[in-house]
Amino acid sequence: MCLLLFTAVRFSAHAQEPDVNELAADKVTIVRSTDKTAKPFKIFGTEANLLAAFGKPKSKTIEFSEMDQVNFTVYRYNGGEFSFFADTLYYFRITGPAFQVLTPTASKNAPKYSLKVGDKANKIKLVYPKTYQARNSENVYFFWLYRLAGNNKDNKTRLERGIGIFTTNGLITDIVYEE
Repeated sequence: MCLLLFTAVRFSAHAQEPDVNELAADKVTIVRSTDKTAKPFKIFGTEANLLAAFGKPKSKTIEFSEMDQVNFTVYRYNGGEFSFFADTLYYFRITGPAFQVLTPTASKNAPKYSLKVGDKANKIKLVYPKTYQARNSENVYFFWLYRLAGNNKDNKTRLERGIGIFTTNGLITDIVYEE
C-alpha cells in the first residue's frame, strides 16, 4: 500500500515537539473544488459518507498492510486517495486541485480556510503562523489534530494522526492525513 510516512516531520526523541497550530479534527472537511453544492466529507466520516460526498471512485481496492497486518479499503479518485480500516478513515492523500481541505480558523465566525494542491505555501502564514514558522527543512508544514471531550474547550485530546502539507518550490503538492 502506498502509505507515505511522515519521516519528513519526525523529530528526534531529544528534540522538543514543534509548536504548531492545532485543528479540531471534527471541523476538518474535504470538498471537491469544482462542485460547490456537493456534500463535504468529514475526516471522521465513513465509507458511505465518502461515496455520498464524492460519488463513484476511479477504483476501489482491498490492500493488505504487512506492517499493520490488516486489510484496508482504498478509494482512488483523480487527485485523491482515501484508505479505510473498519469503516474509519485511516489515511488520505490529496495530490491534485480537484479536492480541497477546509480547516477551521481561530475566529468562530470566519469561514473555513481552504488548502489545495497548487496554492502558494506562504498563504498558510496568514492563518496558521505557528505551523508556518515550524515548517521543517524540507518545507513540510504540520498540524496536530485534537478532539474535544464534550463541550469543554479546555479538555482537548491530541490524536495520533495529523495533517501534513508538502510543498515544492513554494507550492502545495500534497496534503496528507495519517499517523
